[in-house]
Amino acid sequence: MKKIKGMAIALLLIQLTACKDHLPIEGTPEHYALHGVVNDGKTINEIKLFDPRIVLPVRLRFPADTWIGVTTEGWNDRPPVIIRKGYATTLLTSKTFDENKKLVNVNEKKPDATVTIYFRTSNHKATPADYGTGSSSKNYEREIKEWGVIESVRKRGEEIEGRFVYLPIEASFHAKNAEPVWMNCNASGKVPASCHGYFQQRGLSVEFHFDYRLMPQWREIYIGISEFTDGVIVQN
Repeated sequence: MKKIKGMAIALLLIQLTACKDHLPIEGTPEHYALHGVVNDGKTINEIKLFDPRIVLPVRLRFPADTWIGVTTEGWNDRPPVIIRKGYATTLLTSKTFDENKKLVNVNEKKPDATVTIYFRTSNHKATPADYGTGSSSKNYEREIKEWGVIESVRKRGEEIEGRFVYLPIEASFHAKNAEPVWMNCNASGKVPASCHGYFQQRGLSVEFHFDYRLMPQWREIYIGISEFTDGVIVQN
């Protein structure tokens, strides 16, 4: 009896694995299609960002010329979170600067000029404190007035610990919900490299990735993304 029971469990696991293997991998058009997203330049894509811990999802609608990628966190788990058409936990899109320093859709990706934007529900919140302090590290700050930011970095001796963190010099400059806009950059040796920015807006947690060479334009990046965010949120 135990042997039969064991065989039945083994067969069930094989079936679950087989079903899982048939799901399109993340980052493919087929994976997006399971969520109801079609990037053909003709379809207006609408998606509801959700989190199991939040009652109401945030509904977003994107113009046909805007490419978006989506996924459902846990779709590859055992047991998996079921992918539902019209729903996702994470959405991403990309923008770049035009000759007028306005964020526009990306026609040709240039790593040093592309800003990748990630949308999640607002409970996915990051703060400068997440990057903590080491017990024997010391914080160094300097104002970069031409950029309008305060740069903060922790060091243990001559070694950089963690990331470079940037906050606006103007205390009055903040996101629309009055929470701070801030950025951090990975350390490549002793200099910053790839950067991330964060803010919260209208039920969304917005994270944007960009090359350090775009740091002088951080304000334009934030304003452009904030305006774009307002434009794609659909009031329920």
